[in-house]
Amino acid sequence: MESHTKPRLDDEELLHLAIEASRKQRHGDAIEYLKDAAAKAPRNAKVRFLLGAEHAQIGMLDRAEEEMSAALEIDPGLVPARFQLGLLHLVRARVAEASAAWKPLEALPESDPYLHFKRALEYLVQDEFARCEESMSRGMKLNTTNLPLNTDMQRILDEVKARTGQPPTAPKAERSEHVLLSAYKGSSH
Repeated sequence: MESHTKPRLDDEELLHLAIEASRKQRHGDAIEYLKDAAAKAPRNAKVRFLLGAEHAQIGMLDRAEEEMSAALEIDPGLVPARFQLGLLHLVRARVAEASAAWKPLEALPESDPYLHFKRALEYLVQDEFARCEESMSRGMKLNTTNLPLNTDMQRILDEVKARTGQPPTAPKAERSEHVLLSAYKGSSH
């Protein structure tokens, strides 16, 4: 009698299934796929980063920070993870930790949107709203690979404009439901 065992999914297949599940707002499925992928490839920084992003999406910020940090231990040059770790610190009012996480982003070229997004958020915490808007707008113009990130940055910019009495730029229907963590699936970094 022949044994027909179902072939096991590899970490790349699991990663792609997780991305698809996340796009459909099936965060539980995405987390399961990513945990399976991490078990198969524990040194895959992108898997750890996306697992952190999914944890952030469901409000598990401690786990999100742990996974983002683990991703950066594996690959310190994973720019989206570095940016998101800083953002996690910032939304938890840990400005010094956010600045420390973002420090390496200063080495990015002026053509990199993450450099400008990071600067915009630093200007925001310093109440330098005009400079925040300038940097945020520049980052959004440069960012052509991760459009969900632009949506989140636009939401922050609209909140800045509301603080300063300016009308928001994006119509309400185009704003994302969250500021924290688009899942950076399409990032080239």
